[in-house]
Amino acid sequence: MIFLLVTEFLNNHELKYVNFKVGDYFKLRIYFNCRRIVKKPIFTVSLFNIEGLLVSSNYSNFDGYNIDKISGEGFVHFTYLIKLDLWELYMD
Repeated sequence: MIFLLVTEFLNNHELKYVNFKVGDYFKLRIYFNCRRIVKKPIFTVSLFNIEGLLVSSNYSNFDGYNIDKISGEGFVHFTYLIKLDLWELYMD
């Protein structure tokens, strides 16, 4: 089982930030803790606008990041460059 501990939004200087505009870079960092080994985990992030409409939904496996296993504490990054309706996903 995976427990999500903290979620942070970071700006292009790796500082915590909450107000982003179209065209801004941001990184979503999700800290987790696994009490046992999890084989082939899939991380999913969905973003909604202020009206509650789905703007973007990314899955680590669809974006080419096939993770063999995770255990203990760690974090995953979803990095976005927002330009109008175009979203690109980069994972560190």
